[in-house]
Amino acid sequence: MIASTGGCAILVNPRGQLHYMSQEMLDDGEGKFNLSVWALEDYDAHEWVLKGTVNTHEVFGEDSCTDGTSEFEVVDIHQDCDVVFFTHPLERSNLVADDMDSEDVSMIATLGDGKELMGTARYVPCLFS
Repeated sequence: MIASTGGCAILVNPRGQLHYMSQEMLDDGEGKFNLSVWALEDYDAHEWVLKGTVNTHEVFGEDSCTDGTSEFEVVDIHQDCDVVFFTHPLERSNLVADDMDSEDVSMIATLGDGKELMGTARYVPCLFS
């Protein structure tokens, strides 16, 4: 399940763990942003744990924001591991994977000639015999 609004996204992975992804502007005065991924580790105590952060400027370079704003679109979270997929803030044609365990962030696909990523659906394997 994905809910996204105003630079934030709420994701539930198949293991049932709630994740929250947000973006914050850095205090450097240069319009750079961090994407932060939090996981609800203890539902009873309402304990959120920071799983990782990504600096959009380091991943996407100079063109990661315009006029002090940066928008990204969360696509999904991997079903079996802590990898979040999202698109470039301005060019939605670039798909990025953020492996929160290894802290590896990489552009994994170019999805076309500048067209937005639209109509994505989660892959769910069929396990019927």
